[in-house]
Amino acid sequence: MKNSKEYGTKIDKFVRSIKNGQKIKPADFDEPLDALIFGLISEHTTEKHARKVYKNLLAHFVDYNDLRVCRVEEVQEILEDFTPVGEQVSENLTRLLTALFDKYDILSLKGIDEQGKRQAKKDMEELAGVSRFAVNYCFLAAFGGHAVPLNEAMLNYLRSEDLVDPQATPEEVEGFLERHIPASAGWEFYELLRMATEGGLKKAASAAKPDKKKPSAKKKK
Repeated sequence: MKNSKEYGTKIDKFVRSIKNGQKIKPADFDEPLDALIFGLISEHTTEKHARKVYKNLLAHFVDYNDLRVCRVEEVQEILEDFTPVGEQVSENLTRLLTALFDKYDILSLKGIDEQGKRQAKKDMEELAGVSRFAVNYCFLAAFGGHAVPLNEAMLNYLRSEDLVDPQATPEEVEGFLERHIPASAGWEFYELLRMATEGGLKKAASAAKPDKKKPSAKKKK
């Protein structure tokens, strides 16, 4: 990215200005697939709303296999998004789960990093239905990988605050941030940036993990 040194100084100043008083809880996912699904859901909405609909999703369906075979319209209703974007996210959720089941014969990503984190990321990127944001989110949150997930709102915020080159592509911005932000500070930076984007900096940072209590076996209502 052009003028990386100049923008790096601005990013450092930005982090210092918003970090004070903010409590960032670490990401905590028992199952990497939870993080990948939450990434898909949260890409086009706020984290607060994503946590709500993610909780509703888990409460509504018996398990991920139940979600996998569900009609897209039913998923979209749970997501509370009846726009074309909501339809696409709903379709991607079922496509992802189907692709995962077809490839591994199980709806889980546990152990996918046995050959290393980078290979795990590559394997996730090859699954149908995933997005760049969702994969990066899962890579960061579930595997502790070095990534800075950026959705459109976060990118627009960075540009509007003159924190990155306005002409840089999303890939160039991500690459710049990954080189500038240490891996150990990746999650903290992601949460702070997302809070700044969504106007939540005056409040205590939201819990890093969504309420993901697994639904017990039960019939759908």
